[in-house]
Amino acid sequence: MTRPAPTPLVSVCEGRECVSFILARGKAGFEAFDCDERSLGVYPTQGEAVNAIPNNEEKKCSKSLPLD
Repeated sequence: MTRPAPTPLVSVCEGRECVSFILARGKAGFEAFDCDERSLGVYPTQGEAVNAIPNNEEKKCSKSLPLD
């Protein structure tokens, strides 16, 4: 049995506010972005990319990315 392909784009939300996102980069891994859309790096697993996202309480975003 083969594993399904990961979703190419995952939004990370806190309540109704989008605080960051993760992009699947194929064999390179998963790239994490902060709330200001700056790259936090490429990680081998999706979980490691999620863990690289700073807590919103630690860093204030210069802009808000609300969900509609």
